[in-house]
Amino acid sequence: MRTIRRLYFYLVALISLEVVLWGIIGLLRSILSNPVGSAADMLARALALILVGVPVFLFHWLWVQRAASRDPEEQGAMLRAAFFYLGLGMVLLPAVQNLLALLNRLLLGIVSAPASDALLGGSQTWADNLIALAANLLVGAYLWSRLRRAWDALPEEKNFSDARRLYRYLWLLYGLGLSVAGVYTLLVYLFSPARTASGLANGLALALVGAPVWVYTWNRAQQALTEADERRSLIRLGVLYLTAWGGAFVSLIAASVVLTAVWQALLGAPGGWAQAFRRMDSALALAIPLGALWAYYGRWLRRHCALDEETRAGRMRLYRYLLAFLGLGMLISGLLVLQTFLVDGLIGTASWEVGLRSRLSAALAMLMVALPLWLPLWRTAQAEAARPDADGEAARRSPIRKTYLYAALLVGVLGGMGTAVSVVFQVLRTLLGGSISAGFFSALLNNLGALAIFAVVLVYHLLVMRQDTTRTPARPVEADFEMLLVDDGDEEWLAALQAALQREMPAAPLRLAALDGLPAQPPSASALLLSPRAALSPALTPWLEAFEGWKTVVGEPPQGWVFPALTPKQAAAALRQAAEGKTPRLPGSPSPVWRVVQIGALVVVGFQVLSFLLILAGSLFF
Repeated sequence: MRTIRRLYFYLVALISLEVVLWGIIGLLRSILSNPVGSAADMLARALALILVGVPVFLFHWLWVQRAASRDPEEQGAMLRAAFFYLGLGMVLLPAVQNLLALLNRLLLGIVSAPASDALLGGSQTWADNLIALAANLLVGAYLWSRLRRAWDALPEEKNFSDARRLYRYLWLLYGLGLSVAGVYTLLVYLFSPARTASGLANGLALALVGAPVWVYTWNRAQQALTEADERRSLIRLGVLYLTAWGGAFVSLIAASVVLTAVWQALLGAPGGWAQAFRRMDSALALAIPLGALWAYYGRWLRRHCALDEETRAGRMRLYRYLLAFLGLGMLISGLLVLQTFLVDGLIGTASWEVGLRSRLSAALAMLMVALPLWLPLWRTAQAEAARPDADGEAARRSPIRKTYLYAALLVGVLGGMGTAVSVVFQVLRTLLGGSISAGFFSALLNNLGALAIFAVVLVYHLLVMRQDTTRTPARPVEADFEMLLVDDGDEEWLAALQAALQREMPAAPLRLAALDGLPAQPPSASALLLSPRAALSPALTPWLEAFEGWKTVVGEPPQGWVFPALTPKQAAAALRQAAEGKTPRLPGSPSPVWRVVQIGALVVVGFQVLSFLLILAGSLFF
């Protein structure tokens, strides 16, 4: 109930604040600028927003302020932190956008280009942007001052720290996006023979606004690494994955476009190197900043993964397999284009000038990009999985490796199924009396060639999976992890726990001890498993205090007790982590709402960034 009430008050306060803000902006614009249309309408609308918004905002804002001054829980509430940082974002983002519009038109005027060519605010006036900038900064300054006071009075900083971290990384992505777009626009201006002054002005505006935002937020994020929560942050890790892999994805596709143009020039395409450079100018302008982004954040991702020895191998494995799958996709694409070149060249359905030269150029370019990427990464992954020790066993059992292999199988099956359908369709249509068209043999052979490629991909990865399952397993890590299970007479509980331990840790030694026949001193063991009834027995308290291993309570609490219930499956998984030398983390435990909000925000932003990168990469080909 308190959470729902808190959500209502903060949400209405935030919305009414925005209503008042845009009412003030409209009022000032109606007074100081020359609006297009009816000035009376603009003035009336602005006054209506202010007269309605101010009482609503003051009522709800003063209520939450009083509640925070009386209740320490309210001071550090998740929604209070979200209000401050979301409010700051909602006023500072328009401020930056208006600054960008101002600077963009200023630079366009310097290079004698029309203001309508501006990326933002081409139809606005200086007064429009300055009023919006000043009003948003004024509200931002107020929110910032209240936020500083809230930080000083916090009884518990976790919610505010999490909100600040998410806020900081969203600004980092925004500044980074502006910076990359600015560098790309400037490089297009430098490389393209059809350069325009507007491109120079727009690129400079993006870079001059985006770079300070990115540098400032990245430096603050780096300074925060002294905090343990920052080093463990999934938000930081997700941003590093997103920037490193996104940069790799687009830069590699752009590099293949550049190499395609180079090969076309080498193979004698009309226009020579001048025409080749015109073909590659946009791709080259994109490959340079995105390649630098990949190199820079890839290095920081490796450093960040090294901060936690327990998770380092798994996190780096994820990064390597993501890149390997990208390389595999480009390798398959290059082979498919190469086989169409070979088939059409052999049977003479395409000429060198019309299609064969461009196909060979594209195939060689994709193979030149894919092989140096995929082959070293895959060899490293195979060497890791082939190790005879516990690390090799962990690599073979890794969900990341299994996901990669099944994804490769999916590509092989779906690609093979699609080409097989085409082959069977063409053959059956001919056998059933259909006419043989001029391109029948070309289409048939091309589909057969594609089918062979997908079959090789499928069979090879099936063999790899079989090899993983048939390798001689290393001595299991749990073989030295002896567990002592206290039998309290509950046969159902005992059977369920033994079955879960057998599935999760089949090689771990397991001993049983009756609750009413325990020795005076606990025997040496790595873990002790108890039912809630046994754990709460007063007679067992001195015995438990003397036990030095992991003490695990499994089962529902008895009547009158409230504590988290650990199922046999969860207990077995947690003890498996302890046997591997990791800190046990309970699987299936509910995530805090704020963590869900953080991850959700990052997923939404990440999806939008990746969608933009996909569109950008696709535009290089089509």
